[in-house]
Amino acid sequence: MRSLIFSLIVLFLSLSVADSYAQGRRGRQTVSNFRGFKKKFDRRFQYTTIDIGIGAMNYFGDITPTSSSFSTDLKFTRPAFTLAVTRRLGQRFQASGFFTYGTLRGDDFESADPNDVDAQYRYVRNLSFRNRIYQVGARAELFLYSNNGTYITRNDWNPYIFAGVSAVFHNPQGKVGQQDSWGNTLPEAGEWVDLEPLGTEGQYSDAYNVDPYSKTIISVPFGIGTTFKLNNSLNLAVEFEYNLLFTDYIDDVSGYYVDLNELNSNLARAMSYRSGEEFSSQGDVRPFNSLMTDSNKETVGGYEVYSGFGSRGGEGDFANMRGNQNDNDLFIVTRVKLSYILGSGRIKRSKFR
Repeated sequence: MRSLIFSLIVLFLSLSVADSYAQGRRGRQTVSNFRGFKKKFDRRFQYTTIDIGIGAMNYFGDITPTSSSFSTDLKFTRPAFTLAVTRRLGQRFQASGFFTYGTLRGDDFESADPNDVDAQYRYVRNLSFRNRIYQVGARAELFLYSNNGTYITRNDWNPYIFAGVSAVFHNPQGKVGQQDSWGNTLPEAGEWVDLEPLGTEGQYSDAYNVDPYSKTIISVPFGIGTTFKLNNSLNLAVEFEYNLLFTDYIDDVSGYYVDLNELNSNLARAMSYRSGEEFSSQGDVRPFNSLMTDSNKETVGGYEVYSGFGSRGGEGDFANMRGNQNDNDLFIVTRVKLSYILGSGRIKRSKFR
């Protein structure tokens, strides 16, 4: 997917250079037909739009079908809603402030194939989450074709690229199972609980040097789109937005399993280690695989766990990895956006006697 995005941006820039070259060719003048230089963009032609977008939000991180950085499970596609205010500032340039709301989901039970050798580890891990995303930011948009006139003379369609910066407010949650990995029923069974305060990877334990993660993070949204002129007042746009996140904890998973005795509650232990649960977070029976047998169990600190899954607490042990802290999480938004040009209704057609 990264190569696809790169190719689309290269194509856009190539077309932009070609268009500029063609305009330059058309703009060459001889002494006999020279009529003056091209007029600069008139600030009176600037205008503002109100934009409403609806689309799909997808998550890429540690709880996905494979270990690839660009693996996602389309079953967990969730709707995303966007509200923006955009200001046209030049022939090809405009800027906008926006708000986006959506939900990210991931579940090892649903995504990882227990019969796939490469995915068995994730199936045994059995982690899951949801995260409601609130994003506020600003971005700049650069169009392929220029418009030196009013909004009425804008192009019928116009590809563009965009990039910006935003703040993302998030709070990963997990659904407590019917029973924990050791057959105990918790008071919170069936409820969605906040995961960050539990310190599932030892964030609030003196035994580990793991800092708590922030629930307010920075994101870099960028992408590509195309806008279509519906009439003098309305535009329709289709765009693909890629959000780089400065965190690996959008799913509450990043580093290593920890000694369960070092966690501060039964709920924290249950949500940190879920490999032994007989049911998924949604209540479905979990079929066992070759890694989930009695011969693979060991008792550590009074807790019976599958060997390699929560059995040790030392960083650097590959078998003890809970997630991949070398790659940050990310999400994408594919949306359709309707834009209304403010003040466009004031222009009337000329009347003739």
